[in-house]
Amino acid sequence: MKLEVINTLTGGRPPVGAFALRQWLIDELLQHKRSDKYHIEVVWVGKAKMTALNKRYRRQNKPTDVLSFPVELEQIHGSAITDAPLGSIILCLPVITRQAKDAKTPLHAELEKMVKHSLRHLIGIHH
Repeated sequence: MKLEVINTLTGGRPPVGAFALRQWLIDELLQHKRSDKYHIEVVWVGKAKMTALNKRYRRQNKPTDVLSFPVELEQIHGSAITDAPLGSIILCLPVITRQAKDAKTPLHAELEKMVKHSLRHLIGIHH
């Protein structure tokens, strides 16, 4: 799997690195009997950027925890292309941190839940 991690957070780096992100993504892909031969982008953002994205794409003027932007699935399913683009996962660390505190859940566990949830949207599984 090709994983591109982009950090737009000011004043620090994300609490989990590419190794953990990659492992969570591969585990979830394999659980759903999907290949792990994809290219996935993970972007860390703050509240202002997430609010702008959420307003633009969901018409909600507030930050959200995670957004998923899938590549058209018809273009990649059944493809023999290695590292075919799957899509982007946008994570809002301040919102996820607040959710973890509110739920009395370790931040690491909340992040894993959000990454896997977002990946399910990328592979076409919706709630």
